[in-house]
Amino acid sequence: MPATDGDTIRETFLRFFERNGHRRIEGASLVPVGDPTLLFVNAGMAPLKKYFTGEKVPPAPDLCDVQGCVRTKDIDDVGDRHHITYFEMLGSWSIGHYFKERAVELAYALLTGDFGLDPRRLLVTVFGGDEALGLPADEESARAWERVGIPRDRIVALPAEDNFWGPAGQSGPCGPCTEVFLDTGEEFGPAYVPGGAFDTKRRYIEIWNAGVFMQFDKGLDGVLRPLPFTSVDTGSGLERMELALNGLGSVYDTSLLAPLVRTVQDVLGEGGEILHHHRVIADHMRAAVAIMSDGVRPGNEGRGYIPRRLIRKCVTMAIGRHRERFDLEPIVDAVVRSLGPTYPRMVGERAAVTAAILAERDEFGDTVRRGLDRLDRVVARHGRVSGADAFHLFATYGLPVEITRDLAAARGVSLDREEFDDALRRHRELSRGTRADQRLRVDDVLPASVVSRPATEFLGHDTLWAEGTVPTLFSGGTTVDAVAAGSDADLIVDRTPFYGEGGGQVGDRGTVRVLGRDGALGEITETVVHDSGGHLHRVGVRAGVLRVGDTVSLTVDPASRADTAANHTATHLLNAALRAVLGPHVRQAGSLVEPRRLRFDFTHPGPPAADELAAVERLVNEWILTDAPRRVEVMAPEEAKASGAVSLEGEDYGPAVRVLSFGDFS
Repeated sequence: MPATDGDTIRETFLRFFERNGHRRIEGASLVPVGDPTLLFVNAGMAPLKKYFTGEKVPPAPDLCDVQGCVRTKDIDDVGDRHHITYFEMLGSWSIGHYFKERAVELAYALLTGDFGLDPRRLLVTVFGGDEALGLPADEESARAWERVGIPRDRIVALPAEDNFWGPAGQSGPCGPCTEVFLDTGEEFGPAYVPGGAFDTKRRYIEIWNAGVFMQFDKGLDGVLRPLPFTSVDTGSGLERMELALNGLGSVYDTSLLAPLVRTVQDVLGEGGEILHHHRVIADHMRAAVAIMSDGVRPGNEGRGYIPRRLIRKCVTMAIGRHRERFDLEPIVDAVVRSLGPTYPRMVGERAAVTAAILAERDEFGDTVRRGLDRLDRVVARHGRVSGADAFHLFATYGLPVEITRDLAAARGVSLDREEFDDALRRHRELSRGTRADQRLRVDDVLPASVVSRPATEFLGHDTLWAEGTVPTLFSGGTTVDAVAAGSDADLIVDRTPFYGEGGGQVGDRGTVRVLGRDGALGEITETVVHDSGGHLHRVGVRAGVLRVGDTVSLTVDPASRADTAANHTATHLLNAALRAVLGPHVRQAGSLVEPRRLRFDFTHPGPPAADELAAVERLVNEWILTDAPRRVEVMAPEEAKASGAVSLEGEDYGPAVRVLSFGDFS
């Protein structure tokens, strides 16, 4: 195949699979929907999990797409030949249709046919079996590769840590896999000798996981259970594929990253040889722009911490090179020029993302300068950086330990990472304190007997009272058969009118009463939804004994629900008013809805002016005073969006949605 760029490779891949009966679908947002086990989509199949478990029906059994992904576990390796933080995954899937043999046939046909790679440069790996998992070696895949023309001495059996693909998160579909590696030549190391070590870091570069063979569903309890049907999940990093097809030295030489590296050099005024920090800044800014274009903003925890960490590392590297003034905007523009044609949202969000990145640069710049001064004093005084020094730089100046380590290395000294980790662990233990109430958290792993139960049926849209049965009780974080007066518990019922905390709205409170026995009574102070789908009612038993198997009546506090509903409506009015006054770029970025107050977070390049806030407040109050009736309709998501309904980006709403309208303004 002649030298080609990323755009051509995307289309070649997608058209090959369309030609072979696969339906092309759109990639999802980097922010996962309905999956609390992931910060970001980290694999092409992550947004499709429910197709593989049978919870949802795919639009076709065979699919293909290009999916943006973020992985941070190898962030310290960024800047070498092939590690990057944000990448595009070329993916194909067969859900309950073909399996190993057809997957291997398609992989070989694409690589040696449409992509034109020399089959003599290809090696493949297969799962070598695992006694602990009770799984044999994958001879079926090995034989399939032999049938298409890969000789046995270029088929490498590897252990589970290499060739058993875990779920995209803590739980989900998984199975053995087969990967394709490209021999990049003897200048990168000795050739593989059958039975010897297989170098996957230098000479042999993975270009395609040509088949994760989905056979199992890993539960939150860690147990592998057979899936109701088998499927195939493939994934190839676009950047690595361009490296392979063009015979490049690294992914930073590709059409996708080389222009960004050159822009970084221009910004820093460092022409000539491309250095490690040029690659790292290009990678980190690319990832930050991609993440922030999907609505995430820099913060101190959760998803927001990742772009903050990436941007701050870039700032520190620049300042550490004695670049007191540097402009990140040209790098943002280069990222948008590269990815915008494929991901139009980046074009629309460019101004807001740029403003947020520059604000982060300005806020952190002075801090990092003070931190660097402190670091220089430490090095001058001690000739090393202790773990305590590194922790002080982290806690006081916000310098991530990885940055401190790199800066120390640039000054020719070491950092005691083990001592730093100990200091951080002690700090976290003090900050966390103890969980005195020992209640369950929504991400706690529950027993398999609980997880396997149907999700709680929610009735609260239509009623504030319902009867239900108690299948499970927890006290002190463990299952119990009964809870007596004076004790607290987490109660799961099969059906409930209590809204579980979600979408920024707090959970309902009210009462639970046992029917047909001694009239045991409990006060429900909070309701949350566990990852398993069960509603956890935080109950304090006030009289009698609450037992597993009881039939109970559940009554929501009507005043609390009404006040909460009013504040929830107000967030929608506020959203509409902000968009009307500040512009359509405004997006909801979070909210808190309680009976007594609300908080609404939104994206905007800078602080709204006083007159803009006054205009927003006036508009919301005018709408309230119209006393428009609430209209509730149930319709398909596509119909709802066509009607003008506002939805959250990337949210999975299911086949039918409730659309609430107030006049023509919300």
